[in-house]
Amino acid sequence: IVAGYASTAIVDQEGEMLPVETLHAAWEKFIASDFPIITLSHEDVPIGKVLLEYTDRFGTVYKSGVDNHGLYVISKLRSDTQTANELWAQIERMGGRGAYSISGASKTEPTTCFTEKGERYYRYEPGTVEFHSITIGRGGEKGANPQALFQIVKLKKPISKRILRVR
Repeated sequence: IVAGYASTAIVDQEGEMLPVETLHAAWEKFIASDFPIITLSHEDVPIGKVLLEYTDRFGTVYKSGVDNHGLYVISKLRSDTQTANELWAQIERMGGRGAYSISGASKTEPTTCFTEKGERYYRYEPGTVEFHSITIGRGGEKGANPQALFQIVKLKKPISKRILRVR
């Protein structure tokens, strides 16, 4: 199980912004569908599913949804394919962390806006965006939104303790 922000309401590295209201509208439609899946690196490789809620062994409750910062997602990753197992190994090598991204499309052209410094960006309005999947980068690959990061909240398998024998 991994959890973190899949998108936040900032201008990303591609000069695009999904405000909280836009994330909320797209999320509601996505999570109500029959296919709220997690894919690998914007490819058609399903490697998990979105969970609405997860409670860890300490009683901490994690909930998927949109808050004032962005879209927070809990994902249960597969362990029954070689691709998923390779991804788990990569996540563990990276200290239990990785990056989310969103795969989707816009129904209309975004609004052109400018920052206070005069830099152009594109703002997607509520109801104009649909999510196809939440995606995880391969091998530490980060998405366009530098805040879209996750961490492991439950390991695939418990870590086994080695028994040392003294002779």
